[in-house]
Amino acid sequence: MTTRTAAGYIVQDRDGYAIFGMGATAEAARADALPNVGPWEDRDSNTVGADDPEFGFDAKFLVLPATQSLLDKVAAEGGAIAWDVVDRIACTRDEASA
Repeated sequence: MTTRTAAGYIVQDRDGYAIFGMGATAEAARADALPNVGPWEDRDSNTVGADDPEFGFDAKFLVLPATQSLLDKVAAEGGAIAWDVVDRIACTRDEASA
């Protein structure tokens, strides 16, 4: 069994379609993603803050620990790539199948 080690964090949308940010800490990854996402609106199209519990950042995105290989791939290719989450750590597809 391969042991995966987290080297940083990524921010992915809740459906897992893309990676929107990354960083050495969860807070840094969130800060990296915030300028690239939003605006935030409730059901009635009223603007709400990113910290709104029902419609803000945490309602739409997940911050996950990630391997160095995945962080390197996102840095090189951007967030529209394939990846997996194994044992709660985001990793490349190659790492997931190892």
